[in-house]
Amino acid sequence: MDYITRIHPPRHLNGLLCSYWKNYRQHSKNLSLSHNIVRKANLHKSPPLLMMHGLLGNKRNFNLVNRLMQKSLPNTAIITCDLRNHGDSPHSDVMDYSSMRDDTLELLHFLGIGECYLLGHSLGGRIAMSVALAEPEKVKKLIVVDVSPGVKGEERSVSKGAFEYVKAMDRVNFDKIPPRSSPKGYVDKQLMSAVRDKSVRDFVLTNVVRKSSGAYGWRVNVEAILSNRENISYLGGDHGFQPYQRDALFLTGEKSDYVTASDIPEIKRLFPNSAIKSLPNCGHWVHADDPNAFAAAVSKFVS
Repeated sequence: MDYITRIHPPRHLNGLLCSYWKNYRQHSKNLSLSHNIVRKANLHKSPPLLMMHGLLGNKRNFNLVNRLMQKSLPNTAIITCDLRNHGDSPHSDVMDYSSMRDDTLELLHFLGIGECYLLGHSLGGRIAMSVALAEPEKVKKLIVVDVSPGVKGEERSVSKGAFEYVKAMDRVNFDKIPPRSSPKGYVDKQLMSAVRDKSVRDFVLTNVVRKSSGAYGWRVNVEAILSNRENISYLGGDHGFQPYQRDALFLTGEKSDYVTASDIPEIKRLFPNSAIKSLPNCGHWVHADDPNAFAAAVSKFVS
């Protein structure tokens, strides 16, 4: 924790300044990410593999590929984490790549990890890129799954579609769930017109949870995701980062449009030692569409 989060505002400050001070402390503080460690005994014997999910996901998204990679990477600890505003991690109205990068670095520090293999899917992939570019000595190898750095001011149709899902989530009124009905069934009907693909709706519905109050709601911080749309639409190439010179693997889905030929020059500029591999018959959720091929590609690259 940095110094500014430990000190207290002077007593003589008036109410307005105290409010500003508290707001600053909240926004400057790294969040403690919820995480799970597979094979904890190996955590400090060799660099572990840290895996970060995509938008609306959580650390359990990698459960199947984790089981596969426990066999193919027997000496490597595997860590999965929930990003801020997702899963079991804390919520914040701040959601940009520098904050999410610092959350990741804080997690590595908390676990006593000096170097790791870093993997991220979609939103998590851009966070992983940001970590590798800012702190290259922390990332032994980088794996980015079906996402590009992006371009400032450009929001592609695939990204617009994802935010349409989030806007549809924001319109759901959980207070109107009929008595003795299925909450997820009710929400599914509310989403149907905006989210036509049932597999995508099923993925979104994993975020329907019962709160401590007993009422149902969203696990993810829908409001923060929508208000930070511009902040997470591209990685940002104007921060003075030097290229990441270590090995990187960009794993894409053959049926996905998240990475196109126009992205390759920027990928190669920022990650000159990168390889780009497309997995056949896979869409954006590569690890779900072909977990065996995904686990094999990651294991080969890591080992």
